[in-house]
Amino acid sequence: MTRRFQWRSHGALWLLIVLTYYPLLFVVLNSFKDNQAFTLQPFGFPKQWHMENYIAAWSGIWVFIKNTLGVTVVTVILVVALSALTAYAFSRFSFAGKRLLYGIFLGLLMIPGTLTIIPLFMEVKSLGILDTEWALIFPYVANGLAISIFIVRSFFDALPEELFEAGRMDGASEIYLFWKVAVPLSWPILGAVAILQTLHVWGDYLWPVVALGAHAKFTISAGINYYAASFGDVEKIGPVFASYVMATVPVVVLIIFTMRTYISGLTSGALKA
Repeated sequence: MTRRFQWRSHGALWLLIVLTYYPLLFVVLNSFKDNQAFTLQPFGFPKQWHMENYIAAWSGIWVFIKNTLGVTVVTVILVVALSALTAYAFSRFSFAGKRLLYGIFLGLLMIPGTLTIIPLFMEVKSLGILDTEWALIFPYVANGLAISIFIVRSFFDALPEELFEAGRMDGASEIYLFWKVAVPLSWPILGAVAILQTLHVWGDYLWPVVALGAHAKFTISAGINYYAASFGDVEKIGPVFASYVMATVPVVVLIIFTMRTYISGLTSGALKA
């Protein structure tokens, strides 16, 4: 009975694996086909491997990847720095209105992002940064701070107060304690925050379309859609699928090389919370 249950559970897991990864395999295989091969055999292996599809796709989307990398780097640095500083203040300082202010930050997590599109657009327009990279960076930072502060503060709250008291007795300033004690101990959780923010920026489609008028400034999610539509009625299947693969590769590489840090950071934050 136990062995039969194991076979059923293993079969269910393999089915889930196939359902999860087959769409990715479908995109990869079709990225090497031309239109005729895709029409005749969309689910099979290509008989001729058209590597030129990737050359065409790269020439069409490299600018979007460059834009995304620039926006992502600046956004991640600002979110990690600001969330760490703010979380440290909420965790280690006592001041009037602390609970109320923290509650406001947590309340932001309950507001769907689509409800803020119009007021956010009007605010960005009033600042005069519409159709610039800062129209993406500032909203991404503001959007990412709430969840980042919550995660990092949970970690800081669990750090032993004795570490900080010992430093204060030796004459260390709060800035020194933050930089030399809190930050070195919180690299896993800060890494998890950076990964979460990177995935958010890389996958966002709606806001770049709203905030940017020039197609050349699009990030990758919006840029690929524009690239696919640029073929018009004569759609080239191979380069379009190739562009999907090339846009996915950086995210896959990030997950592969940072998964241990990501899981370690979120697990430590959850356990300490």
